[in-house]
Parts: sequence; structure tokens; C-alpha cells
Amino acid sequence: MSMQERYQNWIESAYVSESDRIQLLKMTNAADIQECFGRELEFGTGGMRGELGLGPNRMNRYTIGKAVQAALSANQVENPLVIIAYDTRRMSEFFAEEAARIALGNGARVALFDAERPVPELSFAVRRKKAALGIMITASHNPPEYNGIKLYGTDGAQMVPKRIQPIVEAFRALSNLEMIQRDAIENLHDHPGFAYLGEEMDEAYVSYCLTQRKRKEVDCSIKVVYTPLHGAGNRLVRRVLSRRGYHNVWTVTSQERPDPDFSTVVTPNPEESEALRLAVEYARERQADLVIATDPDCDRVGVVVMDEGQAIPLNGNQIGVLLLNYMINQTKELQPGATVVKTIVTSDLGVKIAERNGLAWEETLTGFKYIGEKMEGYSQDPDRSFFFGYEESYGYLTGDEVRDKDGVLVAMLIVEMASFYRCHGVSLHSHLQEIYHDFGYYKEALDAFVSKGIAGQEKIQAVMDAFRNESPFQDKQVGMTDYLLPDTGLPQENVVKVYFDNAWVAIRPSGTEPKVKCYYSVWSDSETSSDAILNDLQKDMREFIMKMFDK
Repeated sequence: MSMQERYQNWIESAYVSESDRIQLLKMTNAADIQECFGRELEFGTGGMRGELGLGPNRMNRYTIGKAVQAALSANQVENPLVIIAYDTRRMSEFFAEEAARIALGNGARVALFDAERPVPELSFAVRRKKAALGIMITASHNPPEYNGIKLYGTDGAQMVPKRIQPIVEAFRALSNLEMIQRDAIENLHDHPGFAYLGEEMDEAYVSYCLTQRKRKEVDCSIKVVYTPLHGAGNRLVRRVLSRRGYHNVWTVTSQERPDPDFSTVVTPNPEESEALRLAVEYARERQADLVIATDPDCDRVGVVVMDEGQAIPLNGNQIGVLLLNYMINQTKELQPGATVVKTIVTSDLGVKIAERNGLAWEETLTGFKYIGEKMEGYSQDPDRSFFFGYEESYGYLTGDEVRDKDGVLVAMLIVEMASFYRCHGVSLHSHLQEIYHDFGYYKEALDAFVSKGIAGQEKIQAVMDAFRNESPFQDKQVGMTDYLLPDTGLPQENVVKVYFDNAWVAIRPSGTEPKVKCYYSVWSDSETSSDAILNDLQKDMREFIMKMFDK
């Protein structure tokens, strides 16, 4: 279907509201029509995300409706239970209620959380209630003009490509909006198949998180500053820390309440040091030991260590290694086949730690859904058990009742870990240096290059094609893996990774943002040497990509 046909179909559709039709008729700029109707949003590494607006290439009640309709059309369960949650973004509550009406219109039973909730609680609820489908309305850490939808299977994990493919096919088969089956009931709570989820599920989830502690007794005098970055983590992160006994926990008041504009940050991403600036200032005022931040849907956790007046941010690889090492040291007896799972763009230091301590390890493609898939496989295998999973993009998980990265549970473990080392006169940063001294100095970096719009997507693909054919490291690299080829042992995906004697570089398009991402990991016996290697790799890669973007 052409761009103009899509545009005309929307204008003529009886499913489109009159107010939206008026807005469509005002869309006279050809470039705007091209951006909104030139293509359809697709499912990526974290579900389907896009800028808010009208058209199939934007997030709106109609693309949400198609996604939910497709998910239910592909579902073979009779009278399925669908659990729906949402975060604090623009339109999130409205989209969640719209998803509920589509589910009810398809004969499903619906349980909708009564306010914003974290992603991991949705995963927990899907498993606890044995739901057929979980729906999360969120765009994670994207800028405020974005929203999106994540789909979860009955195992509580986001659906991997082989499970999402029937939904994608059903989505594409919805050639007009009238094919969406929507219940028109005004008050959802009047529908016999509808119910709200609230405090009872919160308590069950928090109680579960508390079972994952690694030490019974901890020093609760540690001082922590926490920021939810205007997101859904505020109530439950504070509750689990309070129940664990930590009472010197302060929240950044200006970032405590939901704010769909995320007005105190450039972007609500705990990976970005700017997003933690206010929390660090507050930590200095309070002479705190630690800063913790969660993103809007509370599946990612950022950490800043306050060490002798210095604010030292930890990257996702460092947090993951510290947690893994701590958990191993605090575990008296490993379960048979205890396994660590990481993604292909995550540092290999965790592998070295796992191997030294007798744990197995596996790699997955980028996206925590693949770690969730591994967890489900281990649950059916008497020779394997899940110990810890993590990715460089600040996502971590232990336990088995949640199948997505868990900012609430992990916030508790990070504070416990920091408290333990503090009792021994060591900060998290100091302990990380001890790990480097033992295993080698690992250094990581991430570069992201933005190229928006349909033309931008074409540029990003051109970069990927050029890197495959002639990377800027031809004279240095000792190997290459192209994950689009069928012989990697993993599902095919648009990722290329090149290897050196003591480093690797990976490149992939973001599955949720208009970016191409470059990942770097190096290791040597000294920080100075690692920095030098990393700087050279980044310089060559940046020149290569900017040259491609300038074409």
C-alpha cells in the first residue's frame, strides 16, 4: 500500500474519530505525510515504539489497537486473561485503557493496574496470574515525545522474534482499521470481564523481591539518594528499601512525581550522567554514599558512587560485574548448572568471573527478552539453573518470578551490596578496582549516532552495509561475526562484531530509536593502556560513520 493510500484510508475510516480526522485533513505538508504514513512501525528489541502522532508510523490509539488486536488474533487461548500496565508517559493511561477495550472486544478477560507500575511487576503479575498475554504501555527511557507497547507471553518474558512473528503477520493483515474489534463500554469497571490490579499485587511483588536478598543482616546506616526520574519506580523502590530496613533514603523531590514531559532532564535515561545531575547534587548536600536512578518504566538502574567527595558513575557493565561478583561471594551453595547469561554487546569480564567460580555462561542477542527465553529453557532443564542475567544497557535480573530486567529488585541488591562493602571500609568503586587488579582492566564505551525519519533509516542501513563490506579496522581485526548469517548459533539479527587481540567492536541499529549504536570493549593490564586502545577504536569508528552520514 502506498503512502497516499494509507493516508486516504485513515481519512475515510469510520474507526477514526472526528477530531482526529480533522487533524489529518490539516496535514497538508507532503514531508509530514511521508513521515507519518510512509511506513508502519515495526516491533524491535523492546517492543514497538515511536513518536506520538497520527498515522501508522506514529504511536496513537490506532497503532496500539492494531498491535493488541494482532496479539489476540494470534493467540489460540480461549477466553484469555490479559494483564495491562503502563508508565508515566504522555497518553500511557489512555493507551492502556484503549488496549483494555480492544482485549474485551476480542472476548478476553482483562486485569488493568490501577495506576502506573514498573515493567517487572507486570512480568511478575503475568506469571502469578497465569495470564495468556501481558501488555506494557511504555517507551522506556526514550525522550518524552515517544511512547510504545511491549508484549509479554505467559512465561512473563517479552516475546522473542519466533513468538512475535505470528503477531507481526496478523498486524500486517489488518489492512484497515475497521478490522479492530473494540468494546465501546464507557466505564471499564462496569464490564464483567474487567478488573483492576492494585495493592494486593504490589504486596506480593515486594514480598517476592525481599526473598531475593543475599544477606539476612545488613548495616542499614548507609545513606542513599534515589530518583525515579519522574517514572513508575518511585513507590515500590522506596517501599522495598524501607522494608529491607534502609531508612536513610532520600528521594529527589523535583523528580519524585510523574511528569510526562520529564521536565528536569534532557532525557530520562539513567545511562546519561546529565539525568543524574540533580541526584548527585542532592547526595553531596546529604553526604550520601550512593545515588540510584531508575528509568520511567523502572527496568533499568543507574548508579553513582559518592567516594571521598567524588561522584563516580558506574556504567552498565561495571554494575553487572559488581552484582555478579557479590552474588557469587554471598551464595553458600550454587544450584546445579548455575548459569550466567549476558548479551553479545556486554563486556566479557563477567564471563571470566563466572568461569573462575565454576558457573556456566551463555550469550544472547541484544534485548532482555532473549535472557527471558533462556530462563524459560532452564526451568525445563534439570541440568541448568538461572543464576544471573545482565546487559550493558543497565538491565539486571536474578530469581525466577520475573522474566524481565528488574529495577526494583536490583535497586535493593545494589544498596545491600554497597552496604556490605562499606562495612569493610570499601566503596563500590574501590572494590571494582580490586576486580580489575585481579582479572585485568576492562574498559567499555558506547557511541550512538542519531538519524531520524525514513531517510535516516536508510542512512543507518547504508552504514551497516558498508561496515560489513569494508570495516575501518581491516588491517587490525582478527575476526568478524555477522549475526545476519545463519551459522552464529543465535537467531539472525542485524549486528556485526569485529574482534582484535584484546578488544572487540560491535555495531547495530537500535530496535527502538532512530540510532546506530557502536559498542566497544577492551582489556589490558593497565587503565592507561586500555584507555589508549579504546580511544583509537572510537576515533576510527566515529570517522567512518560520520563520513557515511555526510554522503
